Amino acid sequence: MDQGIKKRTIVLDGRKTSVSLEDAFYLQLKELARRRDVSVGDLVKLAAMCNPASSLSSSVRLFLLDEIRGMSVERDTLDHSEAR
Repeated sequence: MDQGIKKRTIVLDGRKTSVSLEDAFYLQLKELARRRDVSVGDLVKLAAMCNPASSLSSSVRLFLLDEIRGMSVERDTLDHSEAR
């Protein structure tokens, strides 16, 4: 997989804009949108609201990092509760 940054067009509130993301981040964003049954644009909008001081691309990366950390915490909690 090419890890170079690519500019990707998305639609936010009916308007086209772009984010510059590596393939790994974009694939994770698409997967999360699929799991939540929302559009990629909806997730990008949420990411921008969660990290308003960052650029849109940085907001997406930080949002995905928070999501991954949250999944990790949930998994650790389940692992610890099953070990008892």
